[in-house]
Amino acid sequence: ALHEACEHGSMRVVKFLVEHGCDVNARDAQQWTPLHYAAAFDEGPADDLVNFLLSHGADATLEDEDGDTPLD
Repeated sequence: ALHEACEHGSMRVVKFLVEHGCDVNARDAQQWTPLHYAAAFDEGPADDLVNFLLSHGADATLEDEDGDTPLD
């Protein structure tokens, strides 16, 4: 759910999920973390999502299955 909320830029849902214990470093099938989705989201809310996730422990050094980090 957190991955999808980040992909769609829903800060309200992201905050709710994180504040209720969702793992900010959880990986999907392609090894993407929520931060990968937030960084790939190309509209205004992206910076807010990225900063929120980072401030709640998201690891910007985690690589996906292609070796890319969220900030690559």
